Amino acid sequence: MLTLTIAPAETTAAAPRTTLDSARVVLQRRLSGGLRGAAAVSVEAGALRVDLVDGRDQDAAIRLATHRGAVAFFDSPEPVATGARARTDARSLFESADFAKVAALASEQRWHIEATMTSDGAVKLARYTTEHIGHVLVIAWDGTVVEAPIVRSAVLDGRILIDMPDDASANDLAADLKSGPLPFTPVITAIHSVPNRSRMPNEGLGPMALQWQESRRER
Repeated sequence: MLTLTIAPAETTAAAPRTTLDSARVVLQRRLSGGLRGAAAVSVEAGALRVDLVDGRDQDAAIRLATHRGAVAFFDSPEPVATGARARTDARSLFESADFAKVAALASEQRWHIEATMTSDGAVKLARYTTEHIGHVLVIAWDGTVVEAPIVRSAVLDGRILIDMPDDASANDLAADLKSGPLPFTPVITAIHSVPNRSRMPNEGLGPMALQWQESRRER
């Protein structure tokens, strides 16, 4: 088993318990959808503790647990370059609660995210795209623009497709969309590995099993 300890990067003082509780819920939801094995998130000694059952999840868990995961959608009347810093003076058009289903998919050696809106989210998307044809829907991830498609027509089916460069970024952004952002920028402060204790050949066997083994050896 592998254990990660995660704390806020912004301050050396202990985060309030309410903030840590909120972060625990978000991170548990995020890891539950982004790892191959189980993960348990708890609050311990003023930080978050993440217990991973499968040690192979270490790299994915560190990626998912070391960024806020804020995905924002903004309108722009002008083109915006991918990789640019996103604006910070406007509220996002859509929130995590507006998405009913989010999946990272591969097609023709390209990765993309298919996001299906809730009924309320679909209404928001339809209204925005109907009123802003020719504008750019800027999609930012932790303050960096990842895609900025031009609105060509009204989107009435409640779906958004986001092109991503690789599987890791596609899966991570999909997990962030489903979980919502953490209330602080996280950092890993400790990683502990708890090795599985190897069992002796006869450990855990009852008297009848041992007696049966002895009788087989006598033959």
